[in-house]
Amino acid sequence: MVKGMPHQTRSRMLAASFLLVLIGGLVAGPLPAQAQPQSALAEKNIPVQHAFECNVPIFELTDRGLRAALDSGGVASAGR
Repeated sequence: MVKGMPHQTRSRMLAASFLLVLIGGLVAGPLPAQAQPQSALAEKNIPVQHAFECNVPIFELTDRGLRAALDSGGVASAGR
């Protein structure tokens, strides 16, 4: 808090700042997303490495889920 400044003045400054940001956002408008070229998923290499033992039940379930999601998206897994 700024000492010596009345509450009403602080409220007006805050409201003016908010309106300035709001108007600036409306004037600028939404910015378009940068388009990235799409490549075939089969050409991508996605390494999935285990940090711990891969034969622990919870890691096996996670690995199975990741493989299913990658396979359904067109990314073949090599090390089964």
